[in-house]
Amino acid sequence: MPRLSSPQAFDEAVAYTRSLSPATFDTWFAGVQFDDLTDGVLTLRAANEFVQEWIELNFLPTLTARLRELTEKSVQVVWLLDPQLPRPIAVGPTVTPVRPRTLHLRPSDAPPISTAEPPRSVPQPARAAHCVNLVDLNPKQ
Repeated sequence: MPRLSSPQAFDEAVAYTRSLSPATFDTWFAGVQFDDLTDGVLTLRAANEFVQEWIELNFLPTLTARLRELTEKSVQVVWLLDPQLPRPIAVGPTVTPVRPRTLHLRPSDAPPISTAEPPRSVPQPARAAHCVNLVDLNPKQ
């Protein structure tokens, strides 16, 4: 296999890694940005430490193994934390924020207010009239 340039190799490694689990990949890599791949050093930015750790555990071994195959170089990863990622690797699922609605109860819908007396204290259970010798409970005898 011919050696690819760094950007081509990274794009190919990303495509391969994404093909294994597209929905999960898109969700997590929406919080990661590719900065550089030079001389076997891959620089990535993560939106936060949680994203970085999850990627390291679940996707990074596959991604770096594929990069090693494509570039024929060992790969080290350098992480930078940056909550602002102008060029994320993937576009994650968009979640439309929902404004909570105010709940209005009509008096007829409200549960009745209980006028019962509060519960009285519960008496303690009665003690056994005799004590059982635990030694006599062995079923092997």
